Amino acid sequence: MRRINLTLITFGILFHSAHKGNAVDFVHEVMPILKQYCAECHAGEAKKGGLSINTRAELLSGTSDRKVIELGQPDKSLFLELITSTDDDEWMPPKGPRVPAEKVEILRKWITTGAQWEPGITLGKGSWEPPLFPRFFFAFVADIRPETIQLTKFLMRI
Repeated sequence: MRRINLTLITFGILFHSAHKGNAVDFVHEVMPILKQYCAECHAGEAKKGGLSINTRAELLSGTSDRKVIELGQPDKSLFLELITSTDDDEWMPPKGPRVPAEKVEILRKWITTGAQWEPGITLGKGSWEPPLFPRFFFAFVADIRPETIQLTKFLMRI
């Protein structure tokens, strides 16, 4: 019985750390959207309209005229305004398919929660590619990192 409780506690800790609440996963949810719909004009050397999305800092600095993202306020963000616009002269991306509603909602939630962007990840030249499996997948696989093994051994002694 004690071993089952410890297993459940360990699984709960691993599952919680893998999910980290309901935060948007930048690497697996946001980055693919930015790469597919925005990178052609705003990543790498391209800075159409004066906007670069190579890094979080560049995205948050916006253009020379104004900020494009208002953290925590998606409805005041030019970024979402342009993506959801119905005006043919201003909606983004100007070429290709529109950003689907479900992906717009991911971006909206991302901005609402502070537009977190993992350090060291950039778009454009030499951009980082995420692993094939989403991170939450590993919550269901045995975690064999040394610190996890030590934690499990410690919990089993209690």
